[in-house]
Parts: sequence; C-alpha cells; structure tokens
Amino acid sequence: MKKRIKIFLLLLAILVVAVPLKVLKAENEDANGINNITKTIAVVPASGIKHNLNGAVVLFVGSSQALVNNTEKQVDSESEDIKPVIKNDRTLVPVRFISENFGAKVDWNANDKTVYILVGAKKVEMAIGRESMMLDGKSVSLDAAPEVIGNRTFIPLRKLAEALGKEVLYDRGLIIVGSKENLYNTASEKGELDKIIARVNNLPVVGSYEKLKSIVGANNSVIRNSYDMKEKAVTGASEQNSADMAPIAPSQVVSNSAKLDDSKDFSTTNVQVQGVDEADIVKTDGEYIYQVNRGKIVIAKAYPAENMEVVNTLGFSDENAVPVEMYIDKKYMTVIASATNSLKIDQAQNIKSSYYNPIAESTKAIVYDISDRKNLKKVREFELEGNYISSRKIGSSLYMITNKYVYLNNEDKNIKITPSYNDTAVKGGKVDISYSQIRYFPHSSGNNYMIIGGINLDNINEPAKVNTYLGAGQNIYASTENLYVSINNFNYNIYTAANIDVMPVVTNSTSTTNLPILSGSASNSSAKAGSTSSVAPNTATSPKIAPSIRPAGNSNGSTKIYKFSLNNGQITYINEGDVPGTILNQFSMDENGKYFRIATTTGNTWDNTSQNNLYILDELLNTKGKIENIAPGEKIYSTRFMGDRCYMVTFKKVDPFFVIDLKDPASPKVLGALKIPGYSDYLHPYDENHIIGFGKDTEEYGSSAYYQGMKIALFDVTDVTKPVQMFSQIIGDRGTDSELLSNHKALLFSKEKNLLAFPVNELKIDNKDTSNLGKITEYGKAYFQGAYVYNIDLEKGFTLKGKITHMTKEDVLKSGEYQFDYDKSVKRVLYIGDTIYTLSNNMIKANSLKDMTENKAINININ
Repeated sequence: MKKRIKIFLLLLAILVVAVPLKVLKAENEDANGINNITKTIAVVPASGIKHNLNGAVVLFVGSSQALVNNTEKQVDSESEDIKPVIKNDRTLVPVRFISENFGAKVDWNANDKTVYILVGAKKVEMAIGRESMMLDGKSVSLDAAPEVIGNRTFIPLRKLAEALGKEVLYDRGLIIVGSKENLYNTASEKGELDKIIARVNNLPVVGSYEKLKSIVGANNSVIRNSYDMKEKAVTGASEQNSADMAPIAPSQVVSNSAKLDDSKDFSTTNVQVQGVDEADIVKTDGEYIYQVNRGKIVIAKAYPAENMEVVNTLGFSDENAVPVEMYIDKKYMTVIASATNSLKIDQAQNIKSSYYNPIAESTKAIVYDISDRKNLKKVREFELEGNYISSRKIGSSLYMITNKYVYLNNEDKNIKITPSYNDTAVKGGKVDISYSQIRYFPHSSGNNYMIIGGINLDNINEPAKVNTYLGAGQNIYASTENLYVSINNFNYNIYTAANIDVMPVVTNSTSTTNLPILSGSASNSSAKAGSTSSVAPNTATSPKIAPSIRPAGNSNGSTKIYKFSLNNGQITYINEGDVPGTILNQFSMDENGKYFRIATTTGNTWDNTSQNNLYILDELLNTKGKIENIAPGEKIYSTRFMGDRCYMVTFKKVDPFFVIDLKDPASPKVLGALKIPGYSDYLHPYDENHIIGFGKDTEEYGSSAYYQGMKIALFDVTDVTKPVQMFSQIIGDRGTDSELLSNHKALLFSKEKNLLAFPVNELKIDNKDTSNLGKITEYGKAYFQGAYVYNIDLEKGFTLKGKITHMTKEDVLKSGEYQFDYDKSVKRVLYIGDTIYTLSNNMIKANSLKDMTENKAINININ
C-alpha cells in the first residue's frame, strides 16, 4: 500500500511540473474599467510559447495609432482626433474600430441612438447614455454609458470584449484585445511591451528642415543673440545644485551602504531612490576610492587605511574632455565627461552668421575595465551632442540626457543642423540623426533637442539606444522602471547689456546649475531669507558672474513633465503632463506605485502672490488629485516624499514644516504643520517616523527674517497631526554654508552606525549681537573648513563626534574674510569599515570612526 502511495505521489509531482500553468481570467477590474490580466498573471505559461500580436487589436490611450493583426493602422481613417480616452477613470474606445476588426458587423440607428453589433450568432445593443447593454436579449450592466465623441460612438471596452470572446490586457495606457496568446506578462516581458507601445504611441516626426523651422518658429531669432546664457540656465540644470530625492516607502529608507565581504561594509552615494544610482565626483567600491579631481580621475587604494596610496591618475587630454562625475560597479568605471564636440566642430564653423557663433559641446560616457586599477582599459565610449543634464544607472543600464540648442540658419537650409552621436559599438562610430528620427511634443515648443541615450553594460558591445526629441529637460527623476524629465516654463525677459537695470548676480561656481535668477530676490541658499538687496559671499570658491534672467510679470509658470519607460537601456516614450507652477528640484518629484507626485510654487513671494501646491498624476500623467494654496505668500524650500506622506518646508519669515497625507491619490490632505525659526534646504529620512532637516537658522527683524548659521534638526512625525522638532544644532554664523544644502550627494548618513557627516564652510562672528539690523546682517569671518562628524540617535540627538580638516591654522588665517583654499576644502566624506575618509583636491585623509584619530593622510599631486 505504501509503495502504491509513493508511486501515486511521484506521478502527481510529474503532472504538476509537466502541465502548463494557465493565465486565469480576472474577475475584478482595474480603475480604468478594463479586465486587467496583468493583475492575475503569476508566471509565464510553462509551455514557453512566445506571445505575439497575430489576430489582436492594439490601442494606446490618447493615440490615433493602432495595430490590427500586427499591422499598423489608424484608428479612424478620416480623423486623427479619434483615439481611446479615459473619462471618470474609465477607458472608452471607438466601437466600430474594435468590432469590425474582429469580424463583427456594426450598424447605427440615429433615431434611438443605439449601436447594433452582430458577431456570429451573438447580438449586442448599446444605447448612448445608458449604463447597460443588451446581449442576446439579456441586460448586462456597463461600467460607463456609451457616448459620442467627435461624431463617433465610444463604449467601455471590457463587456464588449467579452461579447466578442476576447481577453484584454491593460498596461500603462496600452490596450491589447485578443486571445490569451496575445497577452504578455507585464513583469517578465516589459521590454516587449515597451516595443509595442513605441509602435502605437509614437510622437509625430519632425521630418524636414521646413517642419523644424515651423515648429521652432520665431522664438529662435528673437532670443538667439542672448540664448547662450539662457541655454546654460536650462541645459546646465543638472541636479548638482538641487536635492533630487524621490519616493521612499515609509518602511524602506534608502540604504547608502554596501558590503564588499562579510567583514566590512562601505558607504555609497546618497541617492534619491533605492536601486537607482546617481553619478558623483567620488565613489568607492570598499577597497579603492575614485575621485574626479581637477580634470582627472584619481584612484587610491584606500583599505586598509595604513597602506593607503594613489595607484593611478587618469588624464583625459586625449579624449578632448573634462570628467564631470562617474559611476563604479564591480567591473567598470563609467566616466561622464564634458567634451568639445568632435562630431560637429566643422559644421559649427560652417554656419555663417554675423551675430552668432555657436559652440559645439557634447557629453561622453567613457567606460573602463577596472580589473587592474593601475592599468585601466577603455572598453566603450558613447558621446551625445549637447550639454549634460543628468544621468542614472539602474543595474547595468546607464541612461544619459543632454540638451542641444537648435541653431536654425535662415541663410542655408542645406547645412545639417540635426544632432549626431558617437558610439564605439557601432561600425564607423558616428551616427547622424536625421529629421525623420526626431520627434516632437505636439503641445510643447522649444529651441532645444533633448537627447536621451541608453547603454547596457552587461552587453558592452551592444549599440546604444538613442531617442531625440524637439524639447528640453531641466530636472529629472528616475525610478527603477521610469524616467521623468521636467522643465519649468516661464515667459522670460532676458536682460542684456542694452538694459541698464540689469545687474550681474554672484553664484556658487561649484554648482553646475545656473537656473534663472530672480533679480531683486535671493539667488542661492546663502542669500535666502535675507535682505533682498544683498547676496552672501561664497565661502567655498571664487565667485562667478551669471546673467540675470527674470520672469516677466507674475511668474506663475508651469511645469511640463515627460514620462519614459526604462528597460535594459531601452527608452520608450509614454506620455506628457503639465501642472501649474514650477518645481524647485528633483526632490519635488516622486513616483509611488502607478502615481506620480509633484510639488510646485506659483506666483512671487515679493508681492505675496505665491502659493504652493501638490499634484498627484496617474500613470498617463493626468491629474488624479491635488491640494493647492499651501502657505500663501511663501515658497517651497524643500520637499521629501516617503510612501503615503509628503514633507514640505516653505519659508518667508518662519519655517512651516508640513506633513501631507497622500494615501488617497484623489484627495491629498495636510495633516499637520510645525512653525519654527529657520528653514530646511534638504530633508533626509532617518526612519519612517523621523526626518533630518539641513538648512539655515534665521533671525526675525520687523517684517523680515535674515538667515544666520547652518541649522540641522531632527523632526518626529510619529503623530502626523503634531510634528515635533526633537533636536537641533546651529553651526557657525551668517555666511556659514555647506554643499549639502544644494547637493544631497555631499551627505554621509548611516543609521546603523549612528553616523552623520558632511562638509562645512564655517564663518564665525566674535561677540555676536542681534540687537539691530546691522548686526543681524553682519557676515562672519573664515573659521573652519572641513567635515563635521556627528553621532545621531533618537535619545541624544546630535552629538559632535569630531571635526576633520585638511587645512592648517595658517591656511585658515590666509583665507581672509570669506574664501577658503578651494583645493584644500573637503568635498566628500565616506566610510569603509571602521574608517572615515575625507576628500579634497589636495588630500585624502583617513580617521578612525571609533575615536576620530588620524590613521593616515596622503597628498594628491595633479600634474
């Protein structure tokens, strides 16, 4: 008997393994009223049958393009305006297109406004405005009533598909109607679905010089003479000068550490999204440190600290490039470099213009094999035309975005003005992008090409995937699945030498972001919340002069968002959206599930017209919910999204710290607010109920407030209706600054080690007096430059563990009033095991994390 049971169980096991698993039909619907197979697919059918589109109808919400039996077709041959739409969270499709392409006969009775569908022996009747249909004489309820749009009858899809004996897959706006063989697995076949989306959701093509000129329009000639500075304001707007942190689930704070082996861990770059790496000027792999340093890459064997030494210094003179930042993984170092564009120098010189001489610039990704750090081997080079906006690395996939100004030449249309790119994985290297390969956003206009390139480092010899759009990008947010590119839209008045009232504005030269500076208001974190007629001196580097670009009149503005799907280096356009107001930086954006959240400011603080807003958009970037008019008269200084919450800091005189509930995407709500002196430029999660703020302290005087020293604070948001500032610390006096306030990558934080560290340029005032305005606005003098290192916990708050500097007392004395020695200024802090490392251009210093004693310091000599 036992033997028979064993044989039976063995046969049963064989049957379980051998029988293909089937996709079951979902009983419930998604928010679009469509039978969402994607929610019930657990595995790909065990038969291994490759899905196909034979016999299927494919549509995309908002697109007039379709596929029928895998052949491209327009939804309505007479009108491009006929396309699937979403109304009241329900997807409606043109009934005739769906029915007739599955062999059904469709008749329309204008008298009773009823559509009749005959498919085989089945008869379907649907009347306009009635939320039910007749199927073979029986009434069947509908999710939404049929309606007439553009003189065509639109109906909810699911019930019709069932009547036709078809299944439906809905994925990010893509609709596939067919048999089970037509339905893809959205998890394992995302790349295939992206390719299908690209076929039915293509943006219109530029196609020709004449079309390009008509799209760009007169704006090009109006601002060409002064656009060089505006282009910098847009194309230089990488997140180096903007805190770009995104969605973190309440129970999942981003980890900024990794393990090389079982014995030690090491810090990684402070990034916005777990699993989405961001390039930086310093990286470590737990044994070596890699540093962008004065136009070169320095590689130091850092662990163990007592044997620390520089093993290689990599120059880029042969590349005709300057390294900007980089990525490190187990196999490769990928350097992002700004280059004089070898692709188009000859062309730029051929454009004859008496009043404009364009500069040819490009951005390179240069990949090195780092198996032998002393002898790096270049294995790939990829070069995009245009100024570097930003990049992200997800696993082995690198994505890079550039902006290139469109230089229209009215004199000779035969001169090629479309961009090109270089890729060593392509035979011949250079690839010219034709007009037919450039697409444009119908509801946008611009004078830039936005170029997005992707490469997969796991397939190092696979050609890059490059998409080119007529448009521009400014800030980016990326999840592991999607890329969002945003740009603030203003009506600029650009003031040139002819305008007597323009004044140059001092900006921080360490920043790569030259965003439009509001004349008459603070231009950076050093000037925020202070007298609007003064700008704080930059204590880290020598200043540079930027032109003043002011919005015309009331700067309500808007923000345009473009969404792209990412998959193994492949980039697929999904949709575009638009919200009122403008964003501060990448941390103003976030993705959570299928929703995109964005915080904006409209109006001006100087005339009390400003207000702050938060919008929640669906997966096609349509507005789902919103909350507006937060803190009227103030503007956003920092935002941090964490799961179902948003933390927002606004400021004009005091710092309201808002807690906003996002649990219901259709109805976000302010849960609580805390008003305290000072403000936060950057918010970082400690855990799911505690937030660390980094910003400035302020002193009130009359109707204004003036920033003072740097402030760090720990907030408790356990009770969301009553947020509490648990602890705070003030560093230095007016003029004290830190790169962390404009670049989140300068922060080192480890909850596990109770460690918090960041670079500081500290200014101090002897015998400080705040009794009058003159004293309040007085700047300190150079006192300390280096890293502040804290222990941080919920019991004691911030405990100063030590300060690390690369400067001698003589160096500080030589600094004078405000300026520290730039090359001796600490820019990054990291740890490997129990050793903390600080890096400046001149030195790498290793200290013990246990007692802060110095282990070793090595000088860096750049020839």
